[in-house]
Amino acid sequence: METIKNAVVRFVRDEEGAGVIEYSLIAGIMAAIIIAALYNGVGTAISNVFTQITTDLNTIGTAK
Repeated sequence: METIKNAVVRFVRDEEGAGVIEYSLIAGIMAAIIIAALYNGVGTAISNVFTQITTDLNTIGTAK
């Protein structure tokens, strides 16, 4: 009867190449999700802040 340790060792040896590819795909997908989240969420928030600053500065400039 095969021990759990031997089974795990055999599995790791058989799946080494596939594991690297899987981890690379996961890392790539996570990077794409993070970039999309930053682009959509943070980009919009920053744009709104600068729009508000511009509006406030224009209001101050015309209040003379």
